[in-house]
Amino acid sequence: MPPESLEPRPAAATATSAPPRPWHAQIPTFGLVVAISALWGSNFVAMKLILVHVSPLVMGTLRSLIAGLCLLAICQLRGIALPRKPAEWREIFVIALFMTTLSSACFAMGIARVSAGLAGLLSNTMPLFTLLLAGPMLGERPGLLAWVGLLIGFVGTAVIAWPTVTVGGEALGIFFVMAAPASWALGSILMKRNDLTHVHPLAMVSVQLLMSAAGIFLLSGLVEGFGRFEPHPDLWLPLAYAALPALALAYVIWVEILARGSAVQASAVAYLVPIFGVGFGALWLGERLSLLELAGGALVLCGVAAVNAPGVIQSDRENARAHAVASGEAEIEA
Repeated sequence: MPPESLEPRPAAATATSAPPRPWHAQIPTFGLVVAISALWGSNFVAMKLILVHVSPLVMGTLRSLIAGLCLLAICQLRGIALPRKPAEWREIFVIALFMTTLSSACFAMGIARVSAGLAGLLSNTMPLFTLLLAGPMLGERPGLLAWVGLLIGFVGTAVIAWPTVTVGGEALGIFFVMAAPASWALGSILMKRNDLTHVHPLAMVSVQLLMSAAGIFLLSGLVEGFGRFEPHPDLWLPLAYAALPALALAYVIWVEILARGSAVQASAVAYLVPIFGVGFGALWLGERLSLLELAGGALVLCGVAAVNAPGVIQSDRENARAHAVASGEAEIEA
């Protein structure tokens, strides 16, 4: 499970003094969800602007490289140690492969083929993929309402995708955009399952992003022949935004959100991402979605709402913890 905070754990507090709370621990979870949703939703527009000047996988390489180097510099300035054990590097590599490498590569190739608004709608399928994977991997058992939500969500996705199945470019774009949240969901579950609490989150994220930069760069060579790069003045601002606030900062926030709840419920950020994605796409790019696409998006949101309703996910870990507490209380009463 990821650490409960993004700061090193302070020394044990005395009876008269409490340890200082890190900045992110003082922000309610809902505030973090709104923040990361706005960052990810606006990122769709930034990526569309970047793609005017670079090819998709070159964009993915640059975003991960800039974000990883920035976080690595912060680690060095703050004296945060990087992972040392080979087992830690292996676990981080597997998480990075799915959560940032394949996810970023698929999304970059997808958004090059579909609108920012449509990408925003399709990206909110992450909780549905998380639901499918969390049961066998984390012991989070969905109830009937969750399965109904899963069905509704994928029906909504089919409604969105149906008009484009005969259009090769956009159909392929939808496939890539949906592969991205599926890969991110798998990476999130691996992060939730693996015990990396002894690795500082900033160190872990910086290493992950640098691993991803190398992986996407190699993939760019295979798929794009290292692609296209035009150092135009209009490139740098959206690239900086897509790399730093929308990737580095958002990823650090995501680690904190994931540490606070179940993997399925943490993915509730999908409620707001499409709202910001569609809104920013309309505001900055003049995009307009069809009524069918909006209807499909509404179905997906309804499915996500059902999946994340209170009590629909039961966790084996939480049940075991509750049983242990109840047993202890019973022994005390006896």
